[in-house]
Amino acid sequence: ILRSRRLVSVEQLGVDRIVDFQFGSGEAAYHVIVELYDRGNIALTDYEYTILNLLRVRTDADQDVRFAVREKYPIGLARQKEPLVEIERLQEILIKCKEGDSVRRSLIPHFCTNLKTCLQVS
Repeated sequence: ILRSRRLVSVEQLGVDRIVDFQFGSGEAAYHVIVELYDRGNIALTDYEYTILNLLRVRTDADQDVRFAVREKYPIGLARQKEPLVEIERLQEILIKCKEGDSVRRSLIPHFCTNLKTCLQVS
């Protein structure tokens, strides 16, 4: 299917370790989606992201999604970049933290588990 197609774009889906290689354009487009996780996966989809072929069939119970041939690849479920923290909000949280608590321990309940992502500077 891809032999006569030109690679048109390469995109990361959200901030996840998922890469979408698009071959061809319009209704003649195909996507090779590579999940770069510990067990990973590779999916070939059509232009509507309907899975045509898949390295590993699986079900994601948390998201209620089935990764299988003839199912839609859930590109909308890729983790999106979290908004940056307003400085006023950060100051408010730090003022209210208990003495002796680490900064990390004080911030995690309010944001995410990856502080590098939460506190990055754009």
